[in-house]
Amino acid sequence: MSYLQQFNIMIKYKKGATNKLADMLSRPLTPVSSALLVAMKIQHIVPSEYAKGYDTYANFNLAYAKLQQGKTSEFQLTDGLMYKGTQFCIPEDGD
Repeated sequence: MSYLQQFNIMIKYKKGATNKLADMLSRPLTPVSSALLVAMKIQHIVPSEYAKGYDTYANFNLAYAKLQQGKTSEFQLTDGLMYKGTQFCIPEDGD
């Protein structure tokens, strides 16, 4: 729970009947539920458009250039997106 406190989120309870996916995930696997899990596709939550601003935004452009050259930095590139530790880097003009 302390991990979740670092995010600005509101957790609301939903009964299993109205929250079928969470209800399914909390039950033991059956052939049908395991087939559904395999069929689910995870989508990126953050848009890849943020990566387009790294080379022009003053706070990230030098670090981004180093990462592009393969140099080590306090920043990391994961799937084209910049992180500083566990923090996701968002350019100023990213919505």
